[in-house]
Amino acid sequence: EDRFREGVSHYLRSHAYANTETNDLWDAIEATSGEPVRRIMDTWIWQPGYPLVTASLVDGSLRLGQRRFRFDADGTGPGEQLWAIPIQVRNGGITTTVLLDGPETTTAIVEPDGPVVVNAGGSGYYRVDYDGTLRHRLDVAALADLTTLERYNLVDDAWAATIAGRLAASELLVMLE
Repeated sequence: EDRFREGVSHYLRSHAYANTETNDLWDAIEATSGEPVRRIMDTWIWQPGYPLVTASLVDGSLRLGQRRFRFDADGTGPGEQLWAIPIQVRNGGITTTVLLDGPETTTAIVEPDGPVVVNAGGSGYYRVDYDGTLRHRLDVAALADLTTLERYNLVDDAWAATIAGRLAASELLVMLE
């Protein structure tokens, strides 16, 4: 929040009584935060839709992938978009930020056998599709540690996956139970 406020203040000071463009705001926030704000925002502003982030375990690491979310089973199409997605991942009590700006990336996890929460905090604007192993690790004990927003997102994402045909209704019911 502080870095965002600094960026907006910098933007207002730099462009007082002048005309601006959207990129001027992103550049000002980027200058004060050190984060790739323009690159991230351009992927969100200049293309339709929003992403589905897939999460799976591969050789003890977390693999995150992306594609456009659609209410059809395969979710593919011509000219598939990619976003620069800042993702909060929590595992072993530690939350890290991963920038997923390609089709997929792999990141280390602290507790290989523990629950992994993608979109920790629940403020990301994307859906999460956990593989079966990660979904089953979000058991009753792990759910107690989730915030209300995180639990809501977990159910909402699973319901959307069921409607889209990517998650069997029986799996949804097991998760809800």
